[in-house]
Amino acid sequence: MTISVIANFKAKSDQKETLEALLKSVIEPTLKEEGCLKYELYISENDASRYFFLEEWRSREDLDIHLASDYIQSLFGNIQSLIESSDIVEIKKI
Repeated sequence: MTISVIANFKAKSDQKETLEALLKSVIEPTLKEEGCLKYELYISENDASRYFFLEEWRSREDLDIHLASDYIQSLFGNIQSLIESSDIVEIKKI
């Protein structure tokens, strides 16, 4: 069974462009990861400071390897001062 994730980040009002650039910077290396089936970045039509990653992974192990990667750990460390909030939710079809 695959693992699907929605990751939600709300930028501070003066940090939108910086956050967007950092989020975009992890797309290419993530798509090259073994086990990455989908990794897409979206912006809310109702709130231009809210970003969403829609992800799909082949397995829990693949997602865990992704989360432990140097560039994702760096992203998490660098965005803390740029965001008001974040939420990462695993989802499944019903």
